Amino acid sequence: MEKTLKWEAWRDDFFSQHQLLNIPYGELVRDFNDSYKKVLDFIGLPNAKPITYLKRQTPEPVSDLIANWPEVRDKLVASGYERCIPQE
Repeated sequence: MEKTLKWEAWRDDFFSQHQLLNIPYGELVRDFNDSYKKVLDFIGLPNAKPITYLKRQTPEPVSDLIANWPEVRDKLVASGYERCIPQE
């Protein structure tokens, strides 16, 4: 996780003089159509309906899939990655 935090800090510095659109993954999966519209607006394209063949592979909650989920969740929170915890 430390490498990822360093990479994120580098990215933030590198792109500090550029306009950025940040769409968290949770927002993307909750409302793909709205996220798609935000991207189109950001790059100046007219609104269009997205076409995707993607679908969630595991409908079960992550807490049912990872045996030690409470420990993993606590580690994510302690490491500053609370944003990566899926909303169930």
